[in-house]
Amino acid sequence: MASQYSLGLVIPIYNVEAYLQECLDSVVNQTIPFDEVILVNDGSLDRSKEICESYCKKYFHMKLINQKNQGLGAARNHGMEYLKSDYLVFLDSDDRFTLQAVETIKNRLKGQDVLFYSSEIQEDIEGVIHPNIYIRKQELCNCVMNGLDYFYQSYPENYVVSSCMGAYERAFLNNHNIRFPEGFYYEDNSFHIEIVSNAKKVEVISNPLYIRRYRPNSIMTSVLHKKKCLDKMEVQIKIWNYIQKNISVKWRNHVFYSYLLREISETIFLVEQCEKSPDLQKNEIRFLEMFSKNWGEEYKESRLFLGDYFILLKIYGKLAEINREKYELKYKKIKNLFIETLKGKLECLCLNEEDMVIGIYGMGKHTTVMLDLYE
Repeated sequence: MASQYSLGLVIPIYNVEAYLQECLDSVVNQTIPFDEVILVNDGSLDRSKEICESYCKKYFHMKLINQKNQGLGAARNHGMEYLKSDYLVFLDSDDRFTLQAVETIKNRLKGQDVLFYSSEIQEDIEGVIHPNIYIRKQELCNCVMNGLDYFYQSYPENYVVSSCMGAYERAFLNNHNIRFPEGFYYEDNSFHIEIVSNAKKVEVISNPLYIRRYRPNSIMTSVLHKKKCLDKMEVQIKIWNYIQKNISVKWRNHVFYSYLLREISETIFLVEQCEKSPDLQKNEIRFLEMFSKNWGEEYKESRLFLGDYFILLKIYGKLAEINREKYELKYKKIKNLFIETLKGKLECLCLNEEDMVIGIYGMGKHTTVMLDLYE
């Protein structure tokens, strides 16, 4: 039975001639065709443009848009302007769809704001095996919920940040003005928060309809550099501002505060791995000070895990190194909360039972800390 909904596709393209034909073949060989396909050539310098032109001549539902190089977010946004379909999906030009993707999606569309699906992995990096973090857990599947409930039930273990693993109602995106930030890495992070903040009908299916390619020198696998670190901070600030303006205090404390802390922890880790520069360190301090100013007191009302307190200690430890007078007291308060929470965890382990044998595996720093805690 034909679907009552049309489905369009946006593919941003930049210097991917080695992978583009395989990508486009997965699009045109679907068991049921896309209603429209928008190819956005983002200023490619290789043969990508010529390959796109050859497909557009052969397939009437394909349209090529050429633009100067502006990055992934701008290319996706540009492509969305041309779509007229009821729903849209995204495909990165070095990845591909399974051949039943369109048929499966159309058979499941019934007025949802978002339909999320799973992904397989194709490993093209020799000697490396990436875990598949793109499998939707079964408990989330085949029921309709609002976006905040989806976030609560999926985060952190099954919160998949990939715009390419969902079908989005075009009217929903337009009504809430949901677009990608342009000129930044990590643009998917912002896009997803806006999706879950506004969606009233979210459904998840377990079908692996997308094939994610891990290859050398892609955006995902390229070497860490300063712009990635700076962009991670700027995108996080955009997300902070959005959450404060659009998410109720109840939901901020209930779910999102822990999310923000974990994202900050990841950002701090990226900065620590990146080549040091005065500019980067200055921006990191500005980033942490902005967090303290806007979010520093919300930990008092939030339901935090032990790891969350540890991240807060990391944040205020860094800030106290720069300005001890301003941040030392907050650091000590959080340290006391961390110790009390840790004590509570250890007391539940019944480590003093005489007939119990405790084994601690390892011989590094973590083992030493565990032995100290046990004593």
